[in-house]
Amino acid sequence: MRIVFALFLFACALIASPAEARTVRHPGAAGPGVTIELPDTWTSFVSGVNLIIGDDTHTVGFSIYVGQVEPDFDAIAAAVRPPGMTPLVRGEDMTIDGRTAAAFDAVMTGNGNSLTVKTIMFELSDGHIGSISQLIGRDASPEAIAASQAALQSVRIVE
Repeated sequence: MRIVFALFLFACALIASPAEARTVRHPGAAGPGVTIELPDTWTSFVSGVNLIIGDDTHTVGFSIYVGQVEPDFDAIAAAVRPPGMTPLVRGEDMTIDGRTAAAFDAVMTGNGNSLTVKTIMFELSDGHIGSISQLIGRDASPEAIAASQAALQSVRIVE
């Protein structure tokens, strides 16, 4: 699944090219999507259909997916299992831009590193869903975590 590939890419590399704007939209084309506000020092790149975002310390970031998928979030979560990641476990629902979103938690380990993963899934229009995976490394500073939380709170749905 594309979400699995995006999580794996982010966890292994955290290599990115500079974002051109503080507000980033994904996907970049017209149609359903999301925007996110990023600090100027953060980087982003598109890998396939996923937007990969990382901070300048390479300790926090996001993987964002928007696509046409059946909105069975529990089934999607069960299928997401990149190497080194525990199964996604359903947590309390969250709100993304006023919409109820399913939230799942996991831990990813490898190469001596550990990331906490929170994957948030929500419905968009025209049969699309959005998925935002927030990744926080064990070495992330309180400031990096706060910036990641602020970025997550800035997500807006574009119909």
